[in-house]
Amino acid sequence: MKIVWVMVIWFMLMATTAMAASSVTLQYTEPSTNQAGNPLTNLKETTIYLKQDGGVEQIIKVPASGPAGGGAIVKTTPINDPPLCGSTTVVAQVTASNTLVTNFESPRSAQATGTKAANTAGCALPNAPFNLTITIQ
Repeated sequence: MKIVWVMVIWFMLMATTAMAASSVTLQYTEPSTNQAGNPLTNLKETTIYLKQDGGVEQIIKVPASGPAGGGAIVKTTPINDPPLCGSTTVVAQVTASNTLVTNFESPRSAQATGTKAANTAGCALPNAPFNLTITIQ
């Protein structure tokens, strides 16, 4: 019985460790003008809204590269691995905020979507057994 529990605990540890093996990298350019077309002088941050497989939305704050914006942003964050023999889909949008007004946030960007398939090498179903016979006596 002890061996079974050790195996169960080991499997749970391996499964928990594997959950953080995948990541998503987002790349975008900060705005450098406001909606009136004037140059920015007060960009505070951008906010990434990230949702995996329709789950709970993650909110990731990224400090601005500078008050004028225009910086190239690359942000990598961990996601859950795809389910065994399945895939996972991540959807992201980004907003920008300034330093003048609290909670003053731009509309969300266009949505970007990415999908990752699990390693499906072992997912093919085997053929059914054959040469089945029945003898009735």
